[in-house]
Amino acid sequence: MEPVIIVVSECVHWSEIDDLQQYNNQPLYGYYGASSDINPTRVYISIEDGIEKIIGNKKNKIEKLILIIHDKELYLNKIQEKVSYKKDGTAVVNQYNEKANKLITNYVNLLNKKANEWEVWAFQHGSSSEIYECLEKKYGENIYQSLLEKGLKKNLIKLFTLLKHRIAHLWLPLDIDIQGIVECWNDGRKDAACKYLEDVLEDKKDKKKDQNNNPTYAYYRQKLADLQYIVTGLEFGIQDSDLNDPCSKDAKPVDCSEEVKEFMNGKESVLELIEKVKKEKNENEIEELKQTLLALAGLKTNNEPQGTKHEPNLNSPILKFMCLMDCKIKEKRYNNVEEILNFFQHHKFLDEKGNEMQFCMGNIEIPIESFHDWFYVLDNCLENFRMKL
Repeated sequence: MEPVIIVVSECVHWSEIDDLQQYNNQPLYGYYGASSDINPTRVYISIEDGIEKIIGNKKNKIEKLILIIHDKELYLNKIQEKVSYKKDGTAVVNQYNEKANKLITNYVNLLNKKANEWEVWAFQHGSSSEIYECLEKKYGENIYQSLLEKGLKKNLIKLFTLLKHRIAHLWLPLDIDIQGIVECWNDGRKDAACKYLEDVLEDKKDKKKDQNNNPTYAYYRQKLADLQYIVTGLEFGIQDSDLNDPCSKDAKPVDCSEEVKEFMNGKESVLELIEKVKKEKNENEIEELKQTLLALAGLKTNNEPQGTKHEPNLNSPILKFMCLMDCKIKEKRYNNVEEILNFFQHHKFLDEKGNEMQFCMGNIEIPIESFHDWFYVLDNCLENFRMKL
């Protein structure tokens, strides 16, 4: 079923519209709400009334509703064009001013009542906005189709690409350092490899501290937590300090960084973006990629009566590897370089049946045998998702 799109804008094509009305016999409704004598609250009331007319029967719901609304109508100013809120509205709490938060809460409550699925896009007028150019018919007379194919899709790709780059930024320094250590080791310069590792890890020992200014030795595990937060929008940290000793065989995940929380504020996670295209693509192929991504991020899926739940896989090789790196920082174990270089040859990614997982590398499928393999496969998995948006 095609989504219903409601646009609130100073778009010339519905400048004579005093209330929400259908445009061109398509599931597209326009409302010229940004005139000086119409405030955002009035716009909200018009949208609420308009949705009631679209539904007809109050017991019904719109299957999928996309609200595209100019920033003026949300008491916002100069925002970036993006998906602005998650389903429960939590992504925008305290992000804007009090008036904006109150109005956004009203929209969230309204859309939850009137649509099974919904999205809200806030945008600005101007040539830099794909949405505005769709409304101005830059991509053709069919505004509805161009919004779906250009304005919204391109913004999904932009957001996904931003998340993908942030993930790469988490791991690229470590990948470069380990490749440098490998080069020294393979050239027979073992002392140089140990010194390289020492320089890398010594630099990290004071990066993460607790509230008493003591080192937490969780630098690399927090990088993994940041990855998991970008992928799922969830935290999986365990607060028990005894369990958080990286050298313990039962070491647990930690919370993600405040920097990543701030970065993700107002953005949808990788999995949330994937769900937007899942129904339009080969669902089996998308699901396979999704499970690969979760495994690479050290997560697993549990199907419960309440729904699907993601949680950390405490036996995941990538979690164990990050524990090893943090433990080396804590105990200053810099001499055993082989422990890092050979780690993934002894700790394998396993599927639900306990079989060794194979990952696509170029045109072949092979197991992960190094950190560089893991980083390559992770980036390749994300790129495959991006190509399907």
